[in-house]
Amino acid sequence: IIFFFGGTNDAYKNMTIGQFDSSLQLNTTQTEYASFAEAYHMAILRMKNLYPNAEIISIGFNYTKTLEKTAVDNYNKVIAEICKYYNIKYINLRNSNFVLNTDLADNAHPTSEGMRKIANYITYQLEYMNSERTNLYDPLNLYNEYYNASGVWTTNPASSNPIVSMLIDVKKREKIR
Repeated sequence: IIFFFGGTNDAYKNMTIGQFDSSLQLNTTQTEYASFAEAYHMAILRMKNLYPNAEIISIGFNYTKTLEKTAVDNYNKVIAEICKYYNIKYINLRNSNFVLNTDLADNAHPTSEGMRKIANYITYQLEYMNSERTNLYDPLNLYNEYYNASGVWTTNPASSNPIVSMLIDVKKREKIR
């Protein structure tokens, strides 16, 4: 399994986002790219070429103290589009309940607690994806209605939402671990 959490430096450098072009061909010598979409796409092509049997799981950006929220969402939309084209699982940290003022050591890098929250959220998302109840390519991945990365699980007993029973199962498994 390859967890690919790439592109944040491109965003910090305000690299042009660009458009996904599915006709792009693998180029193992190119090192400069016209846009984020082209660079991200080439990274995916290289991973698929070097590790053809690996499952790639792409992780989208979270908000930071310095990146505009709209920009983060726009970068994540490109990532989601590329992942959809190649049938790659996509996890967007945007809704991970990551707290910018306490979970970042600086403007961009998570603290130990921030990394724990990210790990918990990725674990949750993978469990949810494996339940086949989600659209893997929703660029915003807005399906964590009952999840809090700090470890607080909330459910609405009156809710008919099918995610409630799945979350209860996940919570039970976490207690066993």
